[in-house]
Amino acid sequence: MSSLQQLGRRLDEVYKLIQTEAHSSEEKFTRYATPQFLNLIDSNTSLELENRIIKGMNGWIDLLEMELKGLFEKIN
Repeated sequence: MSSLQQLGRRLDEVYKLIQTEAHSSEEKFTRYATPQFLNLIDSNTSLELENRIIKGMNGWIDLLEMELKGLFEKIN
């Protein structure tokens, strides 16, 4: 599985989690993730830029997951 496919799956998983548990973060998520992901699938994106975007988005997802887990711990 390519790193782009892995990123897409992670985005799907986080988005589903946001939809069920943290609706207030949904707009923030889509506002950032959508243009970044569209840049990745653009056929004119260089491999170097693609790798930087993937790395940046994975880091952002890591932070988002930590934020969401912290939020859930406070609620429970």
